[in-house]
Amino acid sequence: MSFIPGFTAFLPLAPRARPQGTDLIPTHQGELQYCMRGCYSSVAKFKYAYRRCENLLGRAETTDAVISALTKRRGSDLARAWDGILFNTFHDILPGSSIERAFDDQIAWLGDIAHAAQEAEFRALIALAACVDTRVAQPPPDHPPEPPHWCGILTPSIQWPCRDRVQPGLPPCLGL
Repeated sequence: MSFIPGFTAFLPLAPRARPQGTDLIPTHQGELQYCMRGCYSSVAKFKYAYRRCENLLGRAETTDAVISALTKRRGSDLARAWDGILFNTFHDILPGSSIERAFDDQIAWLGDIAHAAQEAEFRALIALAACVDTRVAQPPPDHPPEPPHWCGILTPSIQWPCRDRVQPGLPPCLGL
């Protein structure tokens, strides 16, 4: 067999490879850690934290912007957190080709970014909750007593639409 550059060099092997299945080519499943620098799956613990922070920050900024527009309040300044996300896309960090000690610092930095995103989203939700009138109308004097009423805001923790009805339970402290 003569050498043919490119993928076509492997074509003569195809008839022998099919009966042997996937055992012909050695494979590895799992974390590659610090081998094969720049590989997509190297340093997965950093990449997982990075993508999580990227999504948290995007969600927080959207939530904050919408609620700030509705409540006419000033939105949170997330520029420092976005600078952290953008810095971590640097060519030695996100691809996984930095030294191991550098990733310890970057993962700690991502923790600060996640905290800033969660804080901004939480403050926005509190501002929205403050706009909700939770007062209950006073019953007429001749009305029989009823169990206490309560009002609250429910926010979904899932990322897809849900049309279920909510049947809240009463807190055990009410003794009902």
